[in-house]
Amino acid sequence: GRRHAGLDRSRLMRTADLTRDDGLLTRVRWRIVAAEDDAAWMRALNRVPGADVYDLPAYQRATARHLGGRALAYVAEAAGATLMHPFLVRPIEMVGERPAPWALYDIETAYGYGGPMTSSSDSSFLADAWTGYDAWCRSHRVVSEFLRFNPLTARHLAAPTGARVWRDRETVVLPLDGDED
Repeated sequence: GRRHAGLDRSRLMRTADLTRDDGLLTRVRWRIVAAEDDAAWMRALNRVPGADVYDLPAYQRATARHLGGRALAYVAEAAGATLMHPFLVRPIEMVGERPAPWALYDIETAYGYGGPMTSSSDSSFLADAWTGYDAWCRSHRVVSEFLRFNPLTARHLAAPTGARVWRDRETVVLPLDGDED
């Protein structure tokens, strides 16, 4: 069966202040929100611009059921700025041709147009906000992540420092609200 031992429910809603590498205490507070908590998810989603159907908790839950994982969102906030990163976390059951020797996990965005959303372009806020995510991933044995960014928005600009981002394909947009001309 699916192993989720590393995803202790009591640790999903933890908040923390972070100490940056330069020793300064940040006021960024973060939490993990499960897609089953529609109200908390929607409160966070309403704080960031550019959300669409792919970011809704029902879509995230449906995709998680299809792919065999759990839909979560990392939410970091400081001084009115918010970063929300919806993702699916799944157990890694095999390493090569062998069963994984202990619980390991990977993360990916739900199929469609995803990626982190933020209400701020401040690089200091984003760097501090991603620090909590890194800590959560390490403590939950997440060893890889694959993100699909919405090509119609600039969500890739909110990606963590060091993320490798590349263009995969062209996207064509056609308006459907007019006549054929």
